[in-house]
Amino acid sequence: MSEIIEKIKNYFSQDEEELPLLRNLAILGLIGILLILYSNNFMQTDPVEPMMSEPKEKEIEVEKPYLTQLELDLENILSQIEGVGTVKVDLRANGKPENNYVYNERENNKDINKELAVLRESNGGEEPVIAQTIYPRLTSALVVAEGAENVTIKYDLAKALSSYLDLPLYKVTVMPHRGR
Repeated sequence: MSEIIEKIKNYFSQDEEELPLLRNLAILGLIGILLILYSNNFMQTDPVEPMMSEPKEKEIEVEKPYLTQLELDLENILSQIEGVGTVKVDLRANGKPENNYVYNERENNKDINKELAVLRESNGGEEPVIAQTIYPRLTSALVVAEGAENVTIKYDLAKALSSYLDLPLYKVTVMPHRGR
């Protein structure tokens, strides 16, 4: 690099009458290219690292996971339909709940810094602020119920579950409970 700069200085230190026009243009072109290449290296900024890394998915803060709690609620509701006895519900979903987190944005000159918003707890811990939890889409449901031997009750259970869970009827299976 220093050799190139030294050669350029030597070219310009000579009398201008001795240098042909084409040679001057070539030198100016090389200087321009060098400036462009080196200016890109100096203009790059390091990416801003967030103060806290992206949090790991946290369990839903209820006594039971989301699907299990929904299954228990459905068992309770469906067992109250006339002609239906004990009910067991099994739900299937694609994926697991996803949290969308809140970020604080700060503008410094031309850069915008994003930091994960956190709540500081009294014990000194930090917890990210959750803006929204997106639950996975249910894919199917299986119901085993006493009284499902009756075709009308079986249809009523399937229709109720289909409507409640926004599932097409063909993705809801209702089976009779085996007698012991």
